[in-house]
This record gives sequence, C-alpha cells and structure tokens, in this order.
Amino acid sequence: MNLLESLRGEAVSIGLFKTTAADTKAELRLTSDTLEAANGALDRYARAAGEDLRPTVTSIAYRDRKYVTTATVGVR
Repeated sequence: MNLLESLRGEAVSIGLFKTTAADTKAELRLTSDTLEAANGALDRYARAAGEDLRPTVTSIAYRDRKYVTTATVGVR
C-alpha cells in the first residue's frame, strides 16, 4: 500500500482492483483530466516500486471527459 501512496496527486484518482493474498499482480485504474497526469502518476509509482515492479498499461479510454488508464502492477 505504500507504493500506492506514490500515485497520489491532485489530478488523478486511483482504484485498486483484483488483488488477493495469492496474486502476484494487481490492476490499477487511474482517472485523470489529462494523459500527462496519469503518466506522471505511473512514473512516480515506477520510481518508488523499482524496475522489477514497473506498471504495464493495459488500456486507455476517454469517458465522460476523463481519461481512464488501466495498468497491471506487481505485488510484493
């Protein structure tokens, strides 16, 4: 959960989905006004997590004037 703190920012809201004690990956959903805000949040996460837990973007959608970016991340 400390790594999720690195995603915090004014322009990005975060949702954590699909993780259990047995999972090695989790799905994050970031909602933002701009793609730059979501990209910046994922960059901060990557720096905090280290290279082995770098997030992988799986989808980007534009809904209700917001960008919704979904990414998978490794879980320790």
